[in-house]
Amino acid sequence: MSPTEGPGQRAATASGIPSPSAGPPALEAQDTPAGGTREERPTFDERPPVDPLHAERVAAQCLDPASPLAEEFRLLRSRVRALDGLRPLRTVGVVSTGAGEGRSTVALGLASALAWERRSVLLVEGDLRARGLERRLGLTSGPGLIEWLQTSRSPIPVHRLGRFGPCVLPAGVARLDETELFASPRMIELVEASRRSFDWVVVDAGPLLGSADTIALQDVLDGFLCVVRAGTTPKARLRRALTAVKAECVRGMVLNDHREFFTRSEAAPVQGRLQERRKLDSRGRESLG
Repeated sequence: MSPTEGPGQRAATASGIPSPSAGPPALEAQDTPAGGTREERPTFDERPPVDPLHAERVAAQCLDPASPLAEEFRLLRSRVRALDGLRPLRTVGVVSTGAGEGRSTVALGLASALAWERRSVLLVEGDLRARGLERRLGLTSGPGLIEWLQTSRSPIPVHRLGRFGPCVLPAGVARLDETELFASPRMIELVEASRRSFDWVVVDAGPLLGSADTIALQDVLDGFLCVVRAGTTPKARLRRALTAVKAECVRGMVLNDHREFFTRSEAAPVQGRLQERRKLDSRGRESLG
């Protein structure tokens, strides 16, 4: 563990983000409009820190700055910070072409690595149709993102993972009664509130193919990182996924099981190099890796 990632008080920022020992932020209110009615901005109710003692093995490694995976996530963190220096990427969606590509693991690892720098980080479970974050972390299920988007005006409940880990907003337990929730004004309010209260927001945003909610996030977040699994993701499926969103929206690609990260501008030549390796695929189909 590096000196900046050890126990200690997290540095306060100019935006007034509280340290881990501080209570929940005070409720903010917008300026009173001409009609005289004052609207309250969304705020976060930070619950007491939770030690994920029963987290699944891979999830536990993502949270541990001394684990074998930690250095890979520090590398990803440095690349994301470099992209943020070129164009803002403080609210980032981690996407994939489909299931089984390691998207949720990358999202958790990135959020943890950013928090190790003593930054306030919010991890949002955004795959509303394949929920599993609380199970992976060994946490008790409870209300979360869906409940707040569909019905609640109360503060948004978040849990901090350990004293110095990221805060987590799970998807929740309610039935999904509405479609395209991420295109709603409530989602825009939530993301804007997250910008005010956290240094970084990482959304485990689900697959690009077959999810209208994920596509809608391109107009809400600063950008996407697309996770593909080497030797598994078919090239044609990746091409369809990348054309489903605006070209400038996908800021980088994480090649899982290959220890590489590419910016969008680097993706085309990388795909060309990987294509030359297709004949080594024992399954006899077109794939990356």
